[in-house]
Amino acid sequence: NVVINLTTSSDASAVELTGAKITLTNLYNDGSIDIASGDITHGSAKAAKAVKEATDYDLIMIPQTIDDNSKLIITLTDDTTYSLQLNKCTDKTDDTTLIADWKSGNMYTYTITLKKEEVSFRALIQEWGKNTGSGNATLDWD
Repeated sequence: NVVINLTTSSDASAVELTGAKITLTNLYNDGSIDIASGDITHGSAKAAKAVKEATDYDLIMIPQTIDDNSKLIITLTDDTTYSLQLNKCTDKTDDTTLIADWKSGNMYTYTITLKKEEVSFRALIQEWGKNTGSGNATLDWD
């Protein structure tokens, strides 16, 4: 699970976040799950992730290594663009640990603070809460 939260300051350096678009680029966005083992394997091609017009972005991503070309791009309604290299972000609990992989079972929360002429970002890695239960599911097969 990957969560991206956009924030700004409350002073004169604040930027307008309403209608901001967040794009994740050069990441695997498809794959397969082995039903028997639960192992997840990414597909063969990387692609740009869909644009979402919101200040909060919450999505399920394929576990993968994040390379130098993987970026998080924020575009404001005035066409101001911020681009961040994803694998340069450090874990909030340890400023020396770069987040170079998204591992299965973890939740990655990126908090990005935008100000006029300044951007800061941090991420928090935590175990993703597992839910158990029972129920019925119907799968459609092509």
